[in-house]
Amino acid sequence: MDLPRFVLAEQHFPNRAIADIPGHIRSELSQSGITSRLRKGARIAVGVGSRGISNIGLIVKSVIGFLKEQGFEPFLFPAMGSHGAATAEGQADVLAHFGIDEANLGIPLVSSLNVVPLGKTPEGIETFMDRNAYESDGVFLVGRIKW
Repeated sequence: MDLPRFVLAEQHFPNRAIADIPGHIRSELSQSGITSRLRKGARIAVGVGSRGISNIGLIVKSVIGFLKEQGFEPFLFPAMGSHGAATAEGQADVLAHFGIDEANLGIPLVSSLNVVPLGKTPEGIETFMDRNAYESDGVFLVGRIKW
């Protein structure tokens, strides 16, 4: 039996790890101009999902810390669909599993299934937004973006 020839191949992936996550977040948010667009004391809804973000607890804590230092009043809300059995309590539990809760972050976690309709896409798909986030002065989403 004739077997095909094999060639040893090696692949190198770039290291995209961030050594100082809190410092990196502070730097990026400082450069973003977010502080100039909102008044001191603004209620900022920080939406957090459950889609496999490494170091999500530290990331959210760093974002919250920056917003509080700037004089804003952040609160958390779950930004997920059917996770946590699609219940307000279940979604709060999913976040608590990552250390994202009132006790660890010192801010309220407002989890409800009350939404506000925003309209429809050109294809007719309805879009909705968490009511608490909608009624806030600003929304900041901590989400996953794939390379």
